[in-house]
Amino acid sequence: MLPDKYREVHRYLPLVMGVLFATTYELMTRFYKKMLQDKLAPAVGLRSAQIEVPQVPEWQSPYYWAAFGLQGEWN
Repeated sequence: MLPDKYREVHRYLPLVMGVLFATTYELMTRFYKKMLQDKLAPAVGLRSAQIEVPQVPEWQSPYYWAAFGLQGEWN
């Protein structure tokens, strides 16, 4: 049985491989801004953040932004 704090989790964003903290911070900041302020759906917010992060020259490699995938409820 799961602890109470995990029972209401409908979706989560797992990290598939290790990435730099600075890149993770930047991607997550953009992702949550898009979801909470711009009112985008989680999948759309993540994809939008993943499109923006490679625009920073030193983070163009997929190593920095492709390790994230939304899992759980799709809506």
